[in-house]
Amino acid sequence: MAMFGAGKLKVDVITAEGRVLGMVGSTGNLADLMNKRALIPLSEAQSGPVTGAMAPVRQAEIDPYDTILVGAATGSTPVVPPLERSEMSKFRDAYDAIYEAGKIRVSGTIYAMPGQNPTDTLNRSIDIAIPIFDLSVTCDGAPVPFARDAALVGRPNVKVVSATKK
Repeated sequence: MAMFGAGKLKVDVITAEGRVLGMVGSTGNLADLMNKRALIPLSEAQSGPVTGAMAPVRQAEIDPYDTILVGAATGSTPVVPPLERSEMSKFRDAYDAIYEAGKIRVSGTIYAMPGQNPTDTLNRSIDIAIPIFDLSVTCDGAPVPFARDAALVGRPNVKVVSATKK
């Protein structure tokens, strides 16, 4: 996979306050970085409203507890590696899910263990963020460009609107 700079991962983060793009100084798994529950410093960062123009900022960081949605930029290591996603689709049930956090609405596919209530993915997971696939994002009903096949939904900030088995 192509990487942005030596040992860096480019990320796109949506919070209730806006959007931040930047480089994480690690090539590790983004979910693992989030689950450390520590601030994640960003370099080469840009910040702005969710749907507006971005401007460079001197210093930025990701607080895993403030995130609504986190994705790796195109060309970076994927949020969920293809093999892991393949395993999820084989051994878990797929659901069309909709999550909300204030004016942000995220819809896509989530995977839950057979027999598990998909709305419990937010309540019972030990992870601070859960993967969502084939997603779309809106802000006050307007589409938000977030071209990722997978991202992480921040559990502390979202609520499940619906989850329907595919």
